[in-house]
Amino acid sequence: MKRILKRFSAAFSAAIITAVSVPAAVYAEAGKLINIGDYGKKGISSSHTFSFSMPQLHSVTVGKCSDLVPWITYSHIKGTASETEASSLPEAFDMRKVYSMTSVKDQGNYGTCWAHSAIVSAETSMLASDPFIDLSEMHTSYYSYYGDDQMMISSNTTNSILSEGGSPRIVSNLWSQWIGPVNESAMPYSDTAVFDNASKTVFMKYQSDYHMKNAYSFDFDADRSNFDDVNALVKDFVYNGQAVDISYMSEKSSNWNSEYNTSNSKKKPRFADHGVAIVGWDDSVSADKFVNEPEGDGAWLCKNSWGTKDSDGGYFWISYYDRTLCDFSVFELENADEHEVIYQHDTYVPIQNYSAYDTAEEEGPSYFANVFDAIGPSQISAVGTYILNPDTEYEITVYTDIKDASDPVSGTPSSVTKGKAKLTGFQQLGLDKPVVIDSTEKFSVVVKLYSEDTPFVLPFESSFFAENEEKQELFDITGFATDAQIAAHTGEGESFISADGKDWEDVYNSVEVYSKEEKALLLKSFIEQLYDGLDEEDTDRLEDAGKKEIFFRNIFSECDIKTRIGNASLKVYGDPIGKVRFSHAEGYVPQNEKIELSSGFDDAKIYWKADDGEYKEYTSPITITSPVTISAYTDLTGSYGDTVPETSLCAAAERKFEPAKAVFNWLAYNTSAAESLKYAERISESEYSIDLPSDKDHVCLFLGTTSNAEYGGKSYDGYSWIENVSAKYGNTDIKLKLSGDEKVDNEVTVHINRRILGFNDLSETINFSLADEIYAPDGTELKINSYVGKYCGQELRVIKDGSEIKVKVPERRIMPDIAINYTAEVLGPFTEEIMNYIEICVDADKNDNYYSARGRKVSGDDWIMLENGYYYLSVIPGEVISVKIDGGDGMFESEPYLCRVPQASAVKPDKKMFDTSDAAVVKYNGTATIEASPLIYMNDIMYEAMAEDYGYSRERFTELQKQRLGVSDDDVKSFTGNSFKSTNELQYGAEYLVRYPATGSSFASQGEKVVFFTRGDVNRDLKVDSVDASLVLKHYSLVSVGKDGLFDESQQLMADVNNDGTITSVDASQIMVIYTKVMTE
Repeated sequence: MKRILKRFSAAFSAAIITAVSVPAAVYAEAGKLINIGDYGKKGISSSHTFSFSMPQLHSVTVGKCSDLVPWITYSHIKGTASETEASSLPEAFDMRKVYSMTSVKDQGNYGTCWAHSAIVSAETSMLASDPFIDLSEMHTSYYSYYGDDQMMISSNTTNSILSEGGSPRIVSNLWSQWIGPVNESAMPYSDTAVFDNASKTVFMKYQSDYHMKNAYSFDFDADRSNFDDVNALVKDFVYNGQAVDISYMSEKSSNWNSEYNTSNSKKKPRFADHGVAIVGWDDSVSADKFVNEPEGDGAWLCKNSWGTKDSDGGYFWISYYDRTLCDFSVFELENADEHEVIYQHDTYVPIQNYSAYDTAEEEGPSYFANVFDAIGPSQISAVGTYILNPDTEYEITVYTDIKDASDPVSGTPSSVTKGKAKLTGFQQLGLDKPVVIDSTEKFSVVVKLYSEDTPFVLPFESSFFAENEEKQELFDITGFATDAQIAAHTGEGESFISADGKDWEDVYNSVEVYSKEEKALLLKSFIEQLYDGLDEEDTDRLEDAGKKEIFFRNIFSECDIKTRIGNASLKVYGDPIGKVRFSHAEGYVPQNEKIELSSGFDDAKIYWKADDGEYKEYTSPITITSPVTISAYTDLTGSYGDTVPETSLCAAAERKFEPAKAVFNWLAYNTSAAESLKYAERISESEYSIDLPSDKDHVCLFLGTTSNAEYGGKSYDGYSWIENVSAKYGNTDIKLKLSGDEKVDNEVTVHINRRILGFNDLSETINFSLADEIYAPDGTELKINSYVGKYCGQELRVIKDGSEIKVKVPERRIMPDIAINYTAEVLGPFTEEIMNYIEICVDADKNDNYYSARGRKVSGDDWIMLENGYYYLSVIPGEVISVKIDGGDGMFESEPYLCRVPQASAVKPDKKMFDTSDAAVVKYNGTATIEASPLIYMNDIMYEAMAEDYGYSRERFTELQKQRLGVSDDDVKSFTGNSFKSTNELQYGAEYLVRYPATGSSFASQGEKVVFFTRGDVNRDLKVDSVDASLVLKHYSLVSVGKDGLFDESQQLMADVNNDGTITSVDASQIMVIYTKVMTE
């Protein structure tokens, strides 16, 4: 199925097309590679023109439980893959001292270590440009198992999802779809209540503040013959500012030395159960500092996710020789606007390696391709895929204007982009030159991959299952994607495979059955892995392995083992035509660096401007001397004649930059060594705040920065302590002067608030005091319980032990700029934070009773005309309400906002403007637009609940709704809360409320209740017959002698068949003509 995410700006509009889902088996805190010798090198023959490798098994572990699941296999790195010469690396290195580091987190009781460790690696990739980066572990953990296009688990409660565990593979698969990562502020780790809001949960899924560019993955081989190569690569990444995500066995009872904060295990990788991030190393850490003495000296410095109280402020050492070390991963991010469209068919973790040849013995390059429908005039800039083998050679060709949807190369080929990928993992491969797509045509991306070591180079989604067709039983062996999901969500004409790039096979509906010999080999490997690395003392695991052995032997003996190939694991990135690239990520730029611009269109000129200045031609790199917004576009005017509209060219790209400044990445504190670190609140890059208990008269500051800090005439290095900073009652401000290489100096003010007075935010009174005397700004003496609301934001004069202290009264909340949206009938917008404090008073011209406005809460995500991410209050035309933001979190309540909601217009659509001459539908012939809603029954319980949500009694609510809808008491329930749709056709026999729609300054009008029947159907039985003719004659005879007729207004319209404004015997005759015609037909 086609899945496209678009982030176009300017002439492009954003949209999301979502995808599929798989139920998942139980996953671990971390997934581990179980090496099975030569099994992974063996190939499975195919009835199609391709083959695939024998599944490589991984163990996934939660506590003492484990599972074996197949997933895609990366060939092990050998030789020098690192960029930095090992001889030039220092004996010890600590990223914190050179690049700094984000704060230490605490995963609490959730099994989210895998998300924490991946995010540490990802954050370090952006730390230079955004020193305050803090990504949401909650978002990554939750959405890995949420929705129809991700893995699904047996229980979908929030707690179950967050306790499910995961692995770096799951993270890279999620982020490769542009599902996250998001900033911590967008989804805080402490706020699981967000998932109680269905619309917010859906909305947040496809949000991303950054996009993943690369996710390198590598590991040791079975006998660790590549030990030095892996270690050299890890050091290379760390030395160049990238933390490395790893998994290891965290059991402290057997592996931990508390004196030196070291860990070492001699178990196999299957025992690894926890994810952390490598941020440094020290070759000199002696082997005798570990409980299980390793084979040599040396250890990795690791950042954990168990809080600052654990180990050494959240950091510890793992021996180089820890045998459980595995799943090395490095995540690189880029700005979310780097590419603005992603085309993708795949959403599942690939589990097998494919070759385009019939057997494993045939070697040569393999081709795979995806065909997509273009979103319109745009360019293809890059592709992303999994590179399964080191030093894989690749060639990328884009074919535009595809003539045959079943042939990916039936279009016009682009120039070929060639390269070699040194490392393994998901990687973004940029095109040498962007490929322009000039319409909503079909296009394809063809990728040729070659490795001299193996023919299995292609990554595809696939299922792996056992099936007994006679018993109609099917068992999914992997939990990444069930066979039903792969079958349902792999479409015809989407993904293709080829051995020569000319003859292509559509992988749709391709199911392979393992031969008897292949089944035997596979079962043998399964059984070996069930017991691999288990010792006699591992009783629970041995028992579990025995049960699984029985299970596997049974299904292998009774079932066919099958696999179904799904979509190619291939992403394609698009942009507005001529999009300008910036050399730097948005944010800080070192003083010795400049911004370079490029577009890939060598002959075209680039124009740029700073802030609101004039555009000028780009001729040389741009120096950043102050905060600035740079806008730039490529001038392609006239380059494409009539094939590309001019409106699709010259779209401007924009980024904000500022000179790098000496800042704290974070500032931590405590009052004694026995306390865990807390983090000061960052108000700005130059201002922090610390709230100190009343009984503490000092604070110790821990400096999270690589910059030098001056305080009290002394100089302090980054990641050092400033001990015993005195804190008097009230507010104490201290100044820290920061300076650093190629950075602007920065003076940081730290507000230390030692509480001497406390305030009740709701009653606006003093509720705590250690003061001897308290005086208001006007000289009034105050006591505990004194009201101070009238002094909001002002300072009280407090006397303690003869000293005078100034204490600021809390500020009053400020009501944001809000207005009525007349179409949605709401008042807003409000941020989510403010919405949680909103209170409302109804009939505010008569009383002053406020209550929570939660029942009126409307999400902007649910209305196309409202702002995403904001909230609104539903209103009723004609009501009078007062809205305020309640006090809390150190703020007093806002001033009330009185809103006299305008009435809805009483001008309604005229029934006479509806034409019933068409026997199929009723047509509205008026010139004005109308909208209609059918009658929908609402029971009393629901109606009373709605009245309560709005804050009214049933009687008062009915009065307001009657006034708003323009209907009788009997009809209020039938139309309250209904949705209206624009239309000019109604169905016969159905009751509607029709009205004029809202404008930008007025609500939709009151409604006219209508029900229409076919012209002539005066008795409303949905047929025209002689009975109707008789009733018309009777009505005519009564009216002719001056009496009241039989018909109400709507019946009179139905009776006037010839539409002459009168009801006579002529109408009765025409009814009989209609009746005769119907009977004849």
